[in-house]
Amino acid sequence: MNFAESPESVAKAVNQWVSERTSGKITQLLDPLGVRGETRLLLASTLYFNASWAVPFDVSETQPRPFHALDGAQHPVWTMHRVGTYRLADADGFQVLELPYFGDRLSLLVILPAAGQFAELRQRWSPASIEAALRASTPEAVEVLVPKFHFNWGPRSLRTALQSAGVRQAFTAEADFSGIDATGKLGLDDVVQSTDCAVTELGTEAAAASAALVVAASAAPRQFIADRPFFVLVRDASGLFPFLGQVSEPDRAD
Repeated sequence: MNFAESPESVAKAVNQWVSERTSGKITQLLDPLGVRGETRLLLASTLYFNASWAVPFDVSETQPRPFHALDGAQHPVWTMHRVGTYRLADADGFQVLELPYFGDRLSLLVILPAAGQFAELRQRWSPASIEAALRASTPEAVEVLVPKFHFNWGPRSLRTALQSAGVRQAFTAEADFSGIDATGKLGLDDVVQSTDCAVTELGTEAAAASAALVVAASAAPRQFIADRPFFVLVRDASGLFPFLGQVSEPDRAD
């Protein structure tokens, strides 16, 4: 594409490409003025994930329940409810619940910090600690109460975050992209990311057709009540986490 003569049309084309590949969830990744005549290369990528629960939540069970926000305020949020067989692990300062998606290759991990430990856990949790907690758990009867939520983040620049993580030279005149351009005149200008995530009772229609897991009537279920800010991770069976986020303001019911 011609960056020099029509940079704004480049941004428009990229945004259209991204929108098509994220089912309209992300429509403007690039600011029309973010592409300049000096731009020589632009790399865009997308990750789109849409899955149904292995066992869906009953919509009629979703009710307003109190949620305790980070600032101490309390307000009602739409909270899903189900009793089923899940992995629920207790670890140092948090609980982690695994909600499998249809097909059992992917699951959503809901990480609930102990009361008052949200900020601390945000700084110290790691994939290894989550995996260790899950390995120590076994499927059991659990009463689950998790808020519905929808959040989006960005578009935002990751330049500062990447530099803080050690990616510095790429953003300077000393950048070495000689594998792309032997003149040595290329440097990384910015990295931009945008995210959109929604969790509801059913997901896709396929979820409603899946078989329910049976819990013995004599089993007294443990409770997992996400009534305060928590973290979510999409987990692949290989142990990768293609998506993670934090939920501090679920869908309000007032």
